Order: sequence, then structure tokens, then C-alpha cells
Amino acid sequence: MMKTVIEQIEQQFRLFHAAGCSVEQVMEAEKQLGLWFADEYRNYVLKYGAISFGSQEFTGLNVEPYINVIDVTLQERGLRDKLPPDYYVVQQLGIEGLVILQHQCGAVYQMDESGNSSRIADSFSGYLETLL
Repeated sequence: MMKTVIEQIEQQFRLFHAAGCSVEQVMEAEKQLGLWFADEYRNYVLKYGAISFGSQEFTGLNVEPYINVIDVTLQERGLRDKLPPDYYVVQQLGIEGLVILQHQCGAVYQMDESGNSSRIADSFSGYLETLL
């Protein structure tokens, strides 16, 4: 049985997180990006704001611009003309320009700096499961 994204996050060793955010903050972020967040991502930012554990750091809200989902997604849209408008960045890997994106319907993709993308998980929790 697949664990929820919150259950997976709570089991991380040395978990660091920001303050959770309000529904209004989520709605404002979605408005600024012109999309909606998948349910799991929305639940994650409502509870944690943003998280990091081990060497993994994820975008979110209530955080500095370098990991703020709005700032990072808008920055990547400016750099990558192949980044579709209904995706947002959940993680910048810092390796060869790779970013992890989530479609507003939930699937998670990896995109390289050339704009080539591949589906790597069906959901945010599914992606987290690959990192454990």
C-alpha cells in the first residue's frame, strides 16, 4: 500500500521544514503561476511550506526565493521555452540543468536543459518513494 505524501515526509531522518501556509497563500501562488497544484503538493505546502532532508530540497511556500515554487517556476519558464504552463518545479537538482516538474494533475517529470522530459512517477508521493 502506498503511503501518503505526508506519511512519507514524516518518516524522513533529519527533516527540516518551513512553516505551513494558508489556503489563501496556495490560491495566490496558483493564481500567479496560472495553474493549480496537484492535491498532494497542495497538502504538502499547507502542512510544511517546504522541506529538505539529506541532500534533497524541494520547492514550496513560506521560503526564500531560491526554493519558492513561484520564483523557481517562473525562472525556469524564462530559461526553458519547452516548459509547459501547466507544470511547476518541485525540485532543481543542480546536476546538468535537471529539474523535477509536476503536472497540475499529479504526474512527475524530469526535464533536462534541452527541454527533453520523461515521466518518472505518477505522483509526488511516488517520486518521494524513489528517493528513499
